[in-house]
Amino acid sequence: MPYIIWRSRMSVGIERIDEDHKQMIRCVNDLDTAINQAVYDPRLTAQTLLSLCQYTKSHFDREEMLMRAVEYPDFAVHKHQHDTARAMLQDICESFMQAPEKAVAERIYKFAADWLVQHILIADMKMVPHIVGTATPAPALAPVPSAVS
Repeated sequence: MPYIIWRSRMSVGIERIDEDHKQMIRCVNDLDTAINQAVYDPRLTAQTLLSLCQYTKSHFDREEMLMRAVEYPDFAVHKHQHDTARAMLQDICESFMQAPEKAVAERIYKFAADWLVQHILIADMKMVPHIVGTATPAPALAPVPSAVS
């Protein structure tokens, strides 16, 4: 499975959100690494998965707070995408916890990698003009915590 590589076209121009996205990519890449160890270790994979889920939740919360602060007109649609991703991630993580097999972990990786890149490039880019282009400065967001693994 290929690693996700941060590219400048993924930048939304909001440092805190870009740093979140970079950290989420690191979490997804860490999951890939855990899955593809020479000897598959379900405990390492579970720990990495937990980090991904926790960071995803905190990122979505930050992004939603920012969208509310600037009264982003498509907030409901964007939040629905987050809620759907949360639910899907939760469902496949529960499947993994019941059967911590490599194939289930690979499904989680594929979902997370595909969803993350598409969401950044499409949905998150739509909010950029409403945040960066507003006359009012975007609200300050909490600093990026240290790496999650």
